[in-house]
Amino acid sequence: FRAIATKLKKSPNSKAKFLDLCQENECEKPHNIERDVPTRWNSTYKQIASVVRCEKALLVWQRDKQYGTPRRSHINQADIVLAQDLVQVLEPFYDITQQVSTKASTRVAEVVVMIDQVTATLSTL
Repeated sequence: FRAIATKLKKSPNSKAKFLDLCQENECEKPHNIERDVPTRWNSTYKQIASVVRCEKALLVWQRDKQYGTPRRSHINQADIVLAQDLVQVLEPFYDITQQVSTKASTRVAEVVVMIDQVTATLSTL
């Protein structure tokens, strides 16, 4: 997914074509693919969620010879299914991180409750 995010960030023409395809395919907003930043583990979740959100447009856009990505970087339906599964697994961690990050100080008791929430969510997947 990194090649897709890079292409969209560095090529205004590719981004414009992608935005058009997002509108045609009625993808949810925002119409962008987040970049995965190695020092921010939540960025992996955000990137994968953005791929799932824009999947229809991505599958069409990548095949465009002028604006798409090289063939070796193409994704297929199996990649999308895997991404959907990863979003389900990573989402509880993302939500908990957001809760902890927005509070000035988080108590140990709150963290224990959050761990229980994550455990319960993951056990149902």
